[in-house]
Amino acid sequence: MRNRARLAALAAAALAAALIVLLILPGNAPTIAQPPDVYDRLDDVEDGLARVRADVGGVRSEVGLARGDLRELRGDIAVLSERMGRLANVAQPSPADAAAYTQTYVERAIARYQRDGRDATIEYYNSPESLDGQWYLFMVDEDDVFVAHGANRSRPGTPAAEVLGPDGYPVGGVLAALATPDGAWMDYLHVNPGSGATQFKRSWLVRHDGMLFGAGWYSDGPSPQSQPGAYTQAVVQRAIQLYNALGRNALLEHYNSPESIDGQWYVYVIDPNDRIVAHAANPALRGTRASEIRDANGYPSGRVIEALATAQGAWVDYSFANPATDSTQLKHGWVVSRNGMIFGSGWYEDGPSRIHEPGLYTQSFLKRAVQLHRALGRETAIDYYNNPDSADGEWYVFIHDADGTRVANPFVPERLGTNIRDTAIDVTGRDYGAEMLAADENGAWVSYVFVNPSQDYRYQQKHSWMVRSGDLLFGSGWYDRNYDLKTADPAAYARVLVQDAIERYQDDGRDAALAYYNSAAALDGPWYVFVLDSDGVTLANPAAPEQVGVPRPPGSRVDATGRDYGPDFLAATAAGGWVDYVFRNPDADYQYQQKHTWIQRHDDLLFASGWYETDAEVQFDPDAFTRVVVEAAVQRYDAFGREATIERYSRADSASGHWAVFIIDAEGAVLADVAENRGFDLAAAANAATRSGAWVELPSTDDSDGAHRVLVVRRGDVVIGSSWRNSSR
Repeated sequence: MRNRARLAALAAAALAAALIVLLILPGNAPTIAQPPDVYDRLDDVEDGLARVRADVGGVRSEVGLARGDLRELRGDIAVLSERMGRLANVAQPSPADAAAYTQTYVERAIARYQRDGRDATIEYYNSPESLDGQWYLFMVDEDDVFVAHGANRSRPGTPAAEVLGPDGYPVGGVLAALATPDGAWMDYLHVNPGSGATQFKRSWLVRHDGMLFGAGWYSDGPSPQSQPGAYTQAVVQRAIQLYNALGRNALLEHYNSPESIDGQWYVYVIDPNDRIVAHAANPALRGTRASEIRDANGYPSGRVIEALATAQGAWVDYSFANPATDSTQLKHGWVVSRNGMIFGSGWYEDGPSRIHEPGLYTQSFLKRAVQLHRALGRETAIDYYNNPDSADGEWYVFIHDADGTRVANPFVPERLGTNIRDTAIDVTGRDYGAEMLAADENGAWVSYVFVNPSQDYRYQQKHSWMVRSGDLLFGSGWYDRNYDLKTADPAAYARVLVQDAIERYQDDGRDAALAYYNSAAALDGPWYVFVLDSDGVTLANPAAPEQVGVPRPPGSRVDATGRDYGPDFLAATAAGGWVDYVFRNPDADYQYQQKHTWIQRHDDLLFASGWYETDAEVQFDPDAFTRVVVEAAVQRYDAFGREATIERYSRADSASGHWAVFIIDAEGAVLADVAENRGFDLAAAANAATRSGAWVELPSTDDSDGAHRVLVVRRGDVVIGSSWRNSSR
């Protein structure tokens, strides 16, 4: 009986030795390389096993133990010996591998606890001797009270629940809740005792024998300045970590406290019932429905956040008030869904400059449109972007469906339902519709001339960013304000003015359109629209009001080169066409220049506008030019009367090169003439004048060569004329 008792004791000793070895050998959870002080004990274990072998031999002879039992015990011993050999060959991790080194440091503490017992281990890890660079051990007992802390001698005796991070985060409560026998990682902010700075800390926590063993290392973590995305994700992850460890109430208590705000970073939480339950930066939002949150342009950011949040996390861009600057800025939010709760945080920025980076701003603006479509679907996106409130200054989103049909445009709703295929051709003739339809999900730039609704619908060059999303094609763009269609493509601008005039006629009616195009408001430097009836009578001309209502018989529209362009005007069709001639430029002191006019028939009217070639050489027909000059003066007399005409032609700017109008009375006395010396007998010219006009050739009175060809027209008691010197006679 005594021998059997001795055998049992020896077996227990062997098993105890086995347990010690198993606790420090690889293959047990967690599997970690062992520290050097464990190796110091291997020889003692080896000696113990040798004694076990000797005692087993003695017991066998004394009690006649069955060979099978001895064989089984020897097998166990062999296994233990083999594992001890493997343990001796395992390398210690380097501090450069901070995670493995931390786990090893914690397992060394557990091994010491197993070897030396609770009190000795607590005493050791409360001593400076236990420190290893930035690594130190903290221990929490079964009641979640700190019993050891290598870097803070005042921490032992403190309940874990009372230990808070510098931001009020319940560090102690979370680590006590997270620790398991298998070990768990925890991330938090903590003051580094070595530097005194607040840093990110990652700790490895293990529950063993009811005790919590923990250690970790410090790092700067992601920079909020250079890595705002990673920093945001870390903020959200700590909120989820708190929720997983301590539950909803602790989560809301912390993230509704001002201490939880980190500059522009704060956590907001949305519960499964669509209610915002945490928002330290704006307490007024707590209790409101997230789905009702919209930005200043009505963008449904709350609904987008709820739709896009996943367990893996998602990025959401929207505009929101920055509590750090008290201004609305672009916010980049990271949102994660967990157990029906949504956790979010983000950072703010002004975003690309509208002025200095309009291209990048356009891409950012359109990105939110595609995001809305992805989150809430086709109809919501179309409805929102058909609302003018969705625009941001000159930026707005337009949408086409897959075949090119316009489905959203807040400023030209009359075009909805029309198709851009083969019809979206700008005033310069560019088929920008085809380029838009070629865009894919990666996006493409398309440039063309279009009206800018923020600039009184002026035509400017527009650069649009096009992105395909599902069955829709999204676009938005910016206008090049340095682009001047008048200069870049004057022919296109002339056509634009005519088209605008026809649309004004259609929208406002005949009388209102004619009144506008007879007003000074219709003058744009050398640009203006004139309107004729089907007989060629001028009904509107803001640059030459004296011509309005004057009958224009055949041959009356002859330019300074002798070209009769009147028939070309009357031949205009609904498709429009160009007519070239020499005419007075009101923006160049009414000098005669080459003019290119686009004229288009609509109903019974002819709408026209043109542009001047200021550097084109004009070959004058002196007789024809003289007639043009005199007819203009006569038209002014008929329209405005005697005094106004005399006043006009007494001014130096009334001359057209060498041609100037003179006005004399019946005896030849000068009433208006900017020429210093006519060089012929004005009384003779007056005697030759008729109402329909007469040419007279008069000799020079100043001994100069050649005769003067003079055209004179009688009106009332005055004679209006002009002349040129024919030096060939």
